[in-house]
Amino acid sequence: MSATLGAGAAYALTGLTTKLVTDRMAVGDWLGAVLWLAITVSAAGLALMDQTTALQHRGATQVGVIIYTMPVVVPVLLAGRCSARQPRRTAAVCSRPP
Repeated sequence: MSATLGAGAAYALTGLTTKLVTDRMAVGDWLGAVLWLAITVSAAGLALMDQTTALQHRGATQVGVIIYTMPVVVPVLLAGRCSARQPRRTAAVCSRPP
């Protein structure tokens, strides 16, 4: 199970670091972009290795659910803590009765 969670966490990390690569490129900080790219490539390699290990011990239906859910859930959970801006009120929130 630890390989499965490790793969999911590493895939979530690659999603976040890919955003940081593009942010650095947008402001012309090429050294920062290369450093974040190196972290992204390392995390992707680790994720692939963990996923392969997990698939050797469990079925794809057990491993895939966790591995492909974590890259969606982790950024959503971190968004409130990492965002410098206040969250906007959505239509769903605004339409609730008081």
